Amino acid sequence: MLKLNDIYLTNIFVLQKKDPKLAELIQNSVSNNFYLDVVYSKDGSIVPRFFNGNAAHSLYNPIIEASRLIDPIDHDTCVFFCGIGAGFHIRQWLNISVFRPCIILESDLPTLRSLLEIYDLTDILQHDSVRIIANPDQKEILKVITETWKPALEKAFKVVTLRSWENLHENLVADISQSVSAALQIVSKDFSVQSHFGRLWMRNALRNLAIAEKHQGTFPKVDVSKTAIIVAAGPSLEISIQKIIKKRSSYIVFATDTSYGFLHEKGIIPDFFVSIDAQHVSLSHIMIPLHPNMTIVLDAIAHPGIALKAIEYGCNVIIGCGGHPLLAYASKMSPLPSLFTSSGTVTGTALGIAQSLGFSKIELVGADFKYTDGKAYTRSTYLDVASFAQASRLFPPESFWTQLIFRTPVQRTKQNGSISYTNEILQFYSKEIYSNNCSNKWTKDDFISFPFNNFLQNVLASYSTMKYPQEVNQEYFFTLLPFIAWFNHSHRINNPACSVHDAINLALELIAGYTIKI
Repeated sequence: MLKLNDIYLTNIFVLQKKDPKLAELIQNSVSNNFYLDVVYSKDGSIVPRFFNGNAAHSLYNPIIEASRLIDPIDHDTCVFFCGIGAGFHIRQWLNISVFRPCIILESDLPTLRSLLEIYDLTDILQHDSVRIIANPDQKEILKVITETWKPALEKAFKVVTLRSWENLHENLVADISQSVSAALQIVSKDFSVQSHFGRLWMRNALRNLAIAEKHQGTFPKVDVSKTAIIVAAGPSLEISIQKIIKKRSSYIVFATDTSYGFLHEKGIIPDFFVSIDAQHVSLSHIMIPLHPNMTIVLDAIAHPGIALKAIEYGCNVIIGCGGHPLLAYASKMSPLPSLFTSSGTVTGTALGIAQSLGFSKIELVGADFKYTDGKAYTRSTYLDVASFAQASRLFPPESFWTQLIFRTPVQRTKQNGSISYTNEILQFYSKEIYSNNCSNKWTKDDFISFPFNNFLQNVLASYSTMKYPQEVNQEYFFTLLPFIAWFNHSHRINNPACSVHDAINLALELIAGYTIKI
């Protein structure tokens, strides 16, 4: 049997290989003796004891106790374990669900150190499927859950709390529950978007990366001492446009795609046009001619028709790398300008671009994130055209806008005799954008031709030889997750694991079709 000091050193040695940052934090902490020592159960198992003398597990048969906790859980689940103890329940889960990810949480670093000093957990610590949290604040829980749970592969998420541990952490368990709920809402929304756009994103990414091989733009030459003004298409733009008109020479103008029509109507040629929308309807933004002095910045999952049209007009076209895992994989083969897309709105992306270029003075206009005065957008957007195109005696333009505004529950506010509306998603956009601080600066080295053919051959070889679930933790497997989410949704598949091979085969067929003319 290992001595206590040997147990700690062995645990830390293993953890350093898996998570060196966490290992360092534990080494710099001091045990609080929350896990005080160990005792033996009647079946001979070693069981940690808490500071109050209570055992972390059954002292009769902790293995059976663990089975009762784990057996009811469906194997296609990502499990969040609160409280480690001897890890009997965690081992049982890892044994029956070898390739499914799980998260294990301890209350803090001193507590985790106290456990590692008295109990050998090396088999759990080094397991590929395990993520460890020893700082259970909301931000850390959100980060780990969003990085770990992949609903395209695991259809459920379950929190399993060690009862003896919970009795000593009632307040903490309540806080963890709230943090987990908030994280699950975000993951669920993201999965919903992936389910609808996974296939379209893959097609657009491949076509835009092919364009970047021959037409990737150059580093924009702009005067960063000026003010970067981000132009969104909220109703308030109809008023704030006046200061842009009066002081145009003082600004570097970043037009979000929807605002471009309004700026063009006012005689303003923006310096930048930004789009991240994958849908075909995004082409409606550029029915108006583009100016050759404009720089067009596109997330590589945006509709490739925009890039092709911009090239025709002689614009500086930049294909950037947003949050799609296929693009992250591509950017490791060759640099791509990074884009901030996690806010989910093009306004946030435009703001991130200005920050990446080095602007210190940045203003936002038209970024209402509410239906100001009951209006959804400023005038002269493509939606104006759509509202009149669909209009009839029984369905006037007002009905079009009413359907748009009230398609989800809204909150009503009244100010100065005017009524405005907002909803949950608009509030989320606002929070994300105004808390954004993009520290990633663009350099000239980011603007080189992308080696698309080499990248394509690498992707095809990886997908063709992929073994699931053995290679589920490989980076190239993650590039397929949005596509698998779409595949499951479009084929109404309830058991994700059964569909992965079919999704991979379909992806290979579609990639051949997407790239045959490129």
